[in-house]
Amino acid sequence: MKRIVLCIFVSLLLANVTFSQNLLQRADTAFVRQDYSTAIELYKDAIKKMNNINVGMVNFRIAEAYRFGNNYSEALTFYDKAIRAGYNEPAAIFNYAEMLMIHGDYVAAKNYYQQYQIIEPDDIKVLQRLASIELATGRQDPPIHAVTNARELNTRYSEYGVAKLKNNIIFASSRMDRRSKVYQLTGQGFSNFYTSTFNTERGVWESPVLAKGGINSNYNDGTFYFHEGTNTAYFMQCNGLEGNDENCNMFTATYDEGSSTFGTPESFEYNNERYNIGHPAMTSDGNTLFFVSDMPGGKGGSDIWMMKKNQTTRTWGNPINLSSNVNTSGSEMFPFILEDKYLYFASDGHIGLGGLDIYYVEISDNNNFSTAVNMMSPFNSSADDFGIIFRTKNSGLFSSNRTGGLGDDDIYSFDLIPVTIIASGTIMDKENNVNVPGATITLKGSDGSTETTISDNNGNYTFNTLKQDVQYSLQASKQNFLTSEEKRFSTAGIKYDRTLNKANGVDLDLSMIAITREEINIENIYYDYNSAELRQESKQELNKLVNILKENPDIRIMINSHTDSRGTHTYNQDLSNRRAQSVVNYLVENGILQSRLESKGHAFTNPKIRNARTEEEHQANRRTTFNILNVDELQ
Repeated sequence: MKRIVLCIFVSLLLANVTFSQNLLQRADTAFVRQDYSTAIELYKDAIKKMNNINVGMVNFRIAEAYRFGNNYSEALTFYDKAIRAGYNEPAAIFNYAEMLMIHGDYVAAKNYYQQYQIIEPDDIKVLQRLASIELATGRQDPPIHAVTNARELNTRYSEYGVAKLKNNIIFASSRMDRRSKVYQLTGQGFSNFYTSTFNTERGVWESPVLAKGGINSNYNDGTFYFHEGTNTAYFMQCNGLEGNDENCNMFTATYDEGSSTFGTPESFEYNNERYNIGHPAMTSDGNTLFFVSDMPGGKGGSDIWMMKKNQTTRTWGNPINLSSNVNTSGSEMFPFILEDKYLYFASDGHIGLGGLDIYYVEISDNNNFSTAVNMMSPFNSSADDFGIIFRTKNSGLFSSNRTGGLGDDDIYSFDLIPVTIIASGTIMDKENNVNVPGATITLKGSDGSTETTISDNNGNYTFNTLKQDVQYSLQASKQNFLTSEEKRFSTAGIKYDRTLNKANGVDLDLSMIAITREEINIENIYYDYNSAELRQESKQELNKLVNILKENPDIRIMINSHTDSRGTHTYNQDLSNRRAQSVVNYLVENGILQSRLESKGHAFTNPKIRNARTEEEHQANRRTTFNILNVDELQ
C-alpha cells in the first residue's frame, strides 16, 4: 500500500514539474516577445508548482518584467523575493538597488550597490549611483518652486510628454476605455495624444480631449513638438501603423487652428527601421532640430542628437551627436529648448537623485554645451522625472512617477513660490542724531513701481511688498528738512523670504538735514599736511553732498573750513581759504552751479573745542562744514 501511495505521489510530483516547466517555457517566450503582462501571469502560475530551487530565479524574471513595464513598485517586491530566495546574481543585486533608490530608500540602495561593487568592481555605473546617493542625501537648498499634481489631466494610467500647442497643451496618455486594446508591454492602453486648455477663471485645466485628425494611430503615439512658424507638428509613433514594427519613428503633420485638427502624417526623412528616432524639439527659427535616437555612433542607450537645416536646399543635414556634457553611457531623452539658450533634458546617466532626472545645459553660439546642471528637488525625486516644459519664465509642467501620484506617470505643474521681501530702516537727523518721525519715504523700483510710507513716532519705516530681481531706490522728505540723499539697493538673487535692514547686513537707514542757520558738519574731509588737495576718501564723502544738492536744487550754501590752533593765524587763514575753495571746486566739477556756492576760511576763529590739548581734540577742530544761506526762502 505504501509503495502504491509513493508511486502516486512521485507521479503527481513529476506531473507538477512537467506542468511548471511548460508554464516557464511559455512565460519565457512571452518575455522575449516583450509581452510582459502575459509573462508575469505565467511566471506567477508556474511558481506555485515549483520547488524552492528555482523560485528565486522566477521571482527575478517577474521583477524584470515589471521593471521593463515601468511598474517599479511590483518590481521592487519581486526583486526582494528573489534575493530572499537566494538568487544573488549580479543583475538581481544591481537592479534591486536601482528599485530601492527609485523608491527613495537610499540607505538600503547603497548597501546593495556596494555588494554589487564587490562582484563587479569595474562597472562604472555603480560609481555613478553611489555618487548620486551622496548628492541625494547631502544638504539641499530649500526649493523655490512649488510642484503640484495636475490632477485634472491625470488618470491611473500614464500621462507624459506634455508639450505646447498654440495656447493649449498636448500630451500622451495610455488611459483606457471599453474600446481600448491592451499594450502587453505595460498592461495599459496604447498611448494617444490628448489636448487641454487652462481655464484661467477657475485656475484648472479643462478635461482632456482626444486630439483630432491624423495624429493618433491605433498604437503608441508619444512625444510631440509644435513649430509655430510653420504650423507643423513633429511627433513620435511607435510600433508602426499596423502594430508590427519594433521601433519608433518620427512624423510631421500640419495643424489647422480653426478646426483644431491635424492633417495626414508624413514620415520624417531620417526614419530608419534599424533604430528608434523621436522626442523632437526645435529652435524657434526652425533651423535646428533636436531628437532622441539609439542610432549607431551614440554614447549610450539613447542619446540626444541635432540636425541643422541647409538654408539653400531647406533640407536637414547629417545628425550630430551632442557632447558628453549632455550624452552619457545611460539614456538621455525628452529635450526641450528654452529661449534658444538652454537645453533641458532627462537622463539616468548623470549623477542624480534616482531614476531619470531633469537637467539643463546652456547652448553657446557655436552649439557647444555647458556642464549639465541637475535641477534637484522639487523637480527631481528618487523616481523618474522627465519631459519638462516652461509656459512662462517661472512656471510650467513636467512628468513624474514619484510617490503620491494618481497613476503611473503623472503630469505635474510648477510655479515660483511667492517670496516675501521686506525693507525697513530708520530716519535720522544727521546733526542731532535723533530719530525723525513723520517723514515721507519714497521707494522706487526699476520695474516702474512707486510706493510711499510715513516714518512712525520712533522714526522707523517698513515696506512689505518688494519684488525679486528689482533695483530699488529710497529717499526721505519732510517739511523743514532737506530731501535726503537717495540710497540704492537690489533684490537680485533673493530666493527666499528676507528682511533687508541694518541688522541683516543691508543698511537702509536714511539721514536728513534740518533746514537751519547752524553749521552742518561734513564728515571725513581729509587733506595731507600743509595741503589743500582733497584726499580720495574726502571725495567719497563729498559725493553725498553732491547728491543732496542735486536733490535740493533751491538751496545755496557756504562752505566753511576750520583749522586747529597750531600754526600762525596768517598761515591757517590762507590754508583754510584754499581748503574751502577746493571743496567748492569739487562740487562744481560734479555738476553743482557755481552760483549756488560760496566759500570761507575761518582759520582758528571758531573752534569746536577751545584749549584743545589732545590730537583727537585738534582733529575735531580741523573740520569742514556748510551753512544754508537762504534759510528764510526755504522755511
